[in-house]
Amino acid sequence: MLGEYRFLKTRGSTRFARVGVEGELADGWYMEVAPEVALPKCFGGALREGVRIASDEHTARGGPAHRLRVVRIDQTASDTSNDAIRCAAAIATWKALGHEESDVDLVFEGAEWRGGFKQRG
Repeated sequence: MLGEYRFLKTRGSTRFARVGVEGELADGWYMEVAPEVALPKCFGGALREGVRIASDEHTARGGPAHRLRVVRIDQTASDTSNDAIRCAAAIATWKALGHEESDVDLVFEGAEWRGGFKQRG
């Protein structure tokens, strides 16, 4: 399943990132970045953190392990930041795991954007 998310927020400054993640059932958790995807080294940690946030929540809700492959990252030199990458990666991963984008709330805390998952009723 392909999950994509375009993060575009303005609060003090504009933040942008688009991430695409493919997910398929697997016997354990795996994450890779497709070779054709250009990932600046400065965003690698934020990408991994976003994927981990979504996969941890998926697991906490009883979801099975997946192989996750990042197939798209769009960024700009002026507007892309670690928080934009982290949020876009988390939501794209969440969608690739079969969940709804509406399960995620984005909030601006301090000087950065963060995503949180809505509790199930």
